[in-house]
Amino acid sequence: MKKALLSLIMLAIMLLSLLSCTQTPELPYLTEQPETIIETKEKASYTYAPDVEDSANNSMNPAVLVLDDVPSSYDGGLYFQTSWMLYKLDKETGEMNEMCKDPLCKHNTKACPFYGLHREFGFYVYDNKIIYMRGRERSDLRGESNKILLYDIKNGSFGVLHEYPVDSNILKVNHSFHGGEMYFHEKKINPDYEKDQSLPRFSYAFTKVDLSTFEKTVLDISDYQKVTVVGGDENKIYYIDLLNNKNICIANNRNFDDVSVLIDDRSAHFFISNDRMFYVSSETGNLTSRKLDGSDKKDLGISDPYRIYITDKYIYYRPKTGFTLTSAEHKKTVSVSVSNEIYRCTHDGKNVELIYQAYNGEPIKRGEVIYIPTSLYVFEGYFYSTFVEFSLKDDGTIGQDSSRNSTGPYSYMRVNCNTGEMYIIEMPEI
Repeated sequence: MKKALLSLIMLAIMLLSLLSCTQTPELPYLTEQPETIIETKEKASYTYAPDVEDSANNSMNPAVLVLDDVPSSYDGGLYFQTSWMLYKLDKETGEMNEMCKDPLCKHNTKACPFYGLHREFGFYVYDNKIIYMRGRERSDLRGESNKILLYDIKNGSFGVLHEYPVDSNILKVNHSFHGGEMYFHEKKINPDYEKDQSLPRFSYAFTKVDLSTFEKTVLDISDYQKVTVVGGDENKIYYIDLLNNKNICIANNRNFDDVSVLIDDRSAHFFISNDRMFYVSSETGNLTSRKLDGSDKKDLGISDPYRIYITDKYIYYRPKTGFTLTSAEHKKTVSVSVSNEIYRCTHDGKNVELIYQAYNGEPIKRGEVIYIPTSLYVFEGYFYSTFVEFSLKDDGTIGQDSSRNSTGPYSYMRVNCNTGEMYIIEMPEI
């Protein structure tokens, strides 16, 4: 009897406990709890709006000249580089994903495909492969040769595409890619220079690599860098002759043994799009357009552009004209040598639009940040750029910070070319 009574008492206690647990606390109890603040990064938004038209009739294709401060696009993806890793951007979320697929890799030995990544060389994505350079800047790589590596995106394997001699210096410019081929110069020390200093100290081997067979062909050896490839088709290659006053030239075959000057006008900037060429004329300083046979010359009226990027529909450019930043709290100003604005126009130089303006001339207030683009790359209706940012310091003067520091990762600004909406893409730290 006592056991039965004890069991009933225990059952009653359990029921009361369950009821108390399921009751909703009164409102004052909830409001008495301290508020928890969670800091969240601004969410990225993405609208697909490419500047691409039907280019089936476009027989000429531009070459890609790899640079250290611009991304590379391939198969709808966008890839970025830091001093130690290559990343693929998730366009919808704004997050970066490492290209090294080993989850246990610490990226600090030569077993990592991207260890010793030579940032100034740039990189190129082609046929599910990434081509980049492993330099000898890191202490454990000194004494080794610089190597151009090829990484297979699908299976994660990598190997050496080209190895420079130990006594050779790489040139961070003039690595260009076109039509499944890579073109570059290899700077070599003349072994006879120490004996006879009247001889050239260096020689430059202009080399072509077939990216399907990996066959290498030395096209020319001279005392100077000679060629920057800018585009062509199966039979012709358009290029800038760096030796002969930067003339725009044409090679009538891909081995460069039948060449001629197309335009006798010095230009360090040369682009091909929709069967026309675009270049900055040394005669006028203006962006100029011609047909690919050199005829139909048109001055587009864009004076001395600092950065240029051409899509199927537009010419994007940044003027070279500088401006002055003013503090709202201090008399001191900061002069910036290049423009804070990005424009675009149609290929005839008309329909000019201002798509980005970092500074409207008003004095900078505390808490305000001015983002000045330093590069230019356009992809699917957005422009991407490294940047310099300006803001007020504690003493009210204007301070400067760069997204391109030498030890840390790059950061990039992404701007919608149609709405002006900006998002900062921050590179992960390893």
